[in-house]
Amino acid sequence: MNILSIDLDFFMHGIAHSRCDSLEHRPDDQGITPWEQAAVQAFLRDSLHLSDTHPGRVVTSHHEVFYAWRDGIDRGLLKPPFFVCHVDAHSDLGMGTPSWVYLHSDFLELELKQRRFPMEGDWGLNFASFMPYAIGNRWISRIDFITSESWQDDIPRALLSDGFPPIDAEFFRPPVHLEIELMHAPRILIERNHYLTDFTKIRKRIGEPVIPFDLLNCQSIEDRYSTTEWDFVFLSHSPGYVPHSADALLPVISSHINTF
Repeated sequence: MNILSIDLDFFMHGIAHSRCDSLEHRPDDQGITPWEQAAVQAFLRDSLHLSDTHPGRVVTSHHEVFYAWRDGIDRGLLKPPFFVCHVDAHSDLGMGTPSWVYLHSDFLELELKQRRFPMEGDWGLNFASFMPYAIGNRWISRIDFITSESWQDDIPRALLSDGFPPIDAEFFRPPVHLEIELMHAPRILIERNHYLTDFTKIRKRIGEPVIPFDLLNCQSIEDRYSTTEWDFVFLSHSPGYVPHSADALLPVISSHINTF
């Protein structure tokens, strides 16, 4: 099963960081401007090979896709594990948030069926960290992350399998193949070892699947999806990260989505 998950902030010239994702707080004063509608249509058609309509959802903040996936799985519509093509200006893997402490400790100590309802908020599931929680529920088999033209490396090293990153890779520059493997450490050890500083020394494998993770540049995916049949398409508005002028692009993308 193939899932296309798009964030509107992918289609911006410029990028916003560390903001509240709210309809009341838009980055209109930060010089961020949207692509032309024709360019968005061309990217959907020529790069993502999205032309028809597909079941899916339009959400306000990207973590609401987690709820939509959970709902679709409960209704027997989504069949995990599935491939996710994540088209976004941010990885949504939790970089720069305190969520990782709960993720790698208390969350991974839950039975699999209990992980479907993780703690939410800054210290848990949120719009900047929802992807690892979907991985922790074993919903995802493989991820392509299509980076925007303004993307800056936000891949948390704590999520990567041993051997990644390459020793000489201070910053990741797409295209690059990585692997995500959720590993565990007791909360008390994480806190005792100054949190992230020594996490790779105390983390342990607990049998979570290794997820292939391909980091791809938006300008170089060529015909990668020419034979891909999208089963579901999801779109996040992410209003705290796009100016008001970007809202005109919502119907351009959502025209490919039939709400399930």
